[in-house]
Amino acid sequence: MDYCTPKYLDLQYLGTLYTDVEDVWTEKIKFAPNPVTERLTLYNMNYGDHIQVITIEGKVILQTIAREECVVINMSEYNPGIYLLRVGENISRFIKK
Repeated sequence: MDYCTPKYLDLQYLGTLYTDVEDVWTEKIKFAPNPVTERLTLYNMNYGDHIQVITIEGKVILQTIAREECVVINMSEYNPGIYLLRVGENISRFIKK
């Protein structure tokens, strides 16, 4: 079994399947670390990029606009789990420990 697939992660951390859809991966969104514990750093941002952090249930918990090439998001106050990172129309998934 591939331990990095969304299906495996859903079953491991959430107990049921939530993300039974194809992944949307892009070269534009670069971020680290993954998994994150406190600060998630986004790279290669363009001024004015719209950034959202979304829970796996679809709730937008953070919205901001890039003002520099690197954007740091404080994730320390959020619960562990799987989150979506949306920059414009591009979406990636990350884990909060």
